[in-house]
This record gives sequence, C-alpha cells and structure tokens, in this order.
Amino acid sequence: MDTRFHVGQLVMVKEDPDVFPFCGEIARVAALDVPCMDGLGMEVVSDRLGPFKGTYAQFEPVPEMGGRH
Repeated sequence: MDTRFHVGQLVMVKEDPDVFPFCGEIARVAALDVPCMDGLGMEVVSDRLGPFKGTYAQFEPVPEMGGRH
C-alpha cells in the first residue's frame, strides 16, 4: 500500500500515455490495494467518469485546501 493515499482523498490522474483518456481527471479514492492490470493500485470515483482503477504510480495527491472558519 502506498502511504501517500487514503480512502476519501482527492487525487489527480498523472499525464501518462497509458491512461490518456483519464489524464488530469480529479477523483476521490474509494478503495486501496485493489488488483489492476499492472499490479496493485486503487479504485477511484470521478464525478464525470464514474469509478475506475489505476496503479498508485498513475495518481498524485491533490493538495488539501484549508478553509477559514
């Protein structure tokens, strides 16, 4: 498991020719350590594309925005 990711976190799909249609897509992590075509990865859910899977290397965390109270 990659410790940079946790369930509920926002992630973005990296620029990668292997995942071209998904590049730049923002999604929320739904499950970790799921089987993928290239090994273990995670399942994420995008508002636009629905659920899909990818390896940990295909995603990068989206910085959390701290709100003012």
